[in-house]
Amino acid sequence: MKKTIIILAACLSMAACGGSSKNKEQSAGTENAKATAYICPMDCEKGKTYSEVGKCPVCGMDLEIKK
Repeated sequence: MKKTIIILAACLSMAACGGSSKNKEQSAGTENAKATAYICPMDCEKGKTYSEVGKCPVCGMDLEIKK
């Protein structure tokens, strides 16, 4: 009975640790997405960057990721 309880406790603690590292990876991915800058490929506004994907307000082209 003691072995079963110890094995169950070990499994639960491993599952809890695995879940928290997954959340850290997801939050790191979110930070990278926030740091992405978008720019008009026609350079209508001379290097102005945008934080979200969308269309250029001047020419209407789709914004691209700044390299």
